[in-house]
Amino acid sequence: WRLLVKTFREMWGGVSTAANEMPLKHVVVGMVLLTVVLAVVQYWMLGLNPVHTVLAVVFSVPLALVAIRVTGETNIGPVSPMGNMMQVMFAIIAPGNMVANMCSSGMTGSVVATSTDVQSDFKTGYLLGTSPKRLVRYEMFGVVIGAACTAVFYPILKAAYGIGEGGQLSAPTAMKWKGFAEVLNKGFDALPPGCLTAFAVSIIIGILLTVLQRKYKFLGGAAMGVGIAWLVPGFVIVSMALGGLVLLALN
Repeated sequence: WRLLVKTFREMWGGVSTAANEMPLKHVVVGMVLLTVVLAVVQYWMLGLNPVHTVLAVVFSVPLALVAIRVTGETNIGPVSPMGNMMQVMFAIIAPGNMVANMCSSGMTGSVVATSTDVQSDFKTGYLLGTSPKRLVRYEMFGVVIGAACTAVFYPILKAAYGIGEGGQLSAPTAMKWKGFAEVLNKGFDALPPGCLTAFAVSIIIGILLTVLQRKYKFLGGAAMGVGIAWLVPGFVIVSMALGGLVLLALN
């Protein structure tokens, strides 16, 4: 929580710790302007209430910070789980609104995916000796080029192969979000028995492991590891555990 407070305090004050960093004031202004554009586009194209767009962006910031920490400790970006967290929030904010539920999870997924990818880019740039400000500028070029390519090739792929149910391109994360949204659209009573209890227990375990790692250093990353173990198929987790044991033995 201290990291969250420090981050928002710096963003509010527009503080930059070094001349070669992108001023946070510029980041905040850019976020506000682009949120307005996004709200207009989603209202025009999808009929989404602009208030819901703003709320999704605001809630995506702390989720992105959590995802960045998870990626730093595990090298795995939790895009889908963060999107599901936003879906639960919007099941409370806008119950029965499928458009709001799907759009909010899509926004969170995009924010988290971009944040974790940029984090890796910054690490590479740091190793190569470039500056954060220059990296941010190059990332902006990448956004324009990526958006243009997506606008051209996505319709081509969709027409050629089909996406989602009945298509050759399965879009697993999108289909997962769609299924979850359909369940939440029926209310929390439609969730499997014990689901909310397990949700609460998981949160408590995550908090305890994170607090205890301040005293017991060997627990560093344990909360992330346990969370990933509950989400990823067993054969992947066993392989990761064996690799970790081999590395431990070699060290």
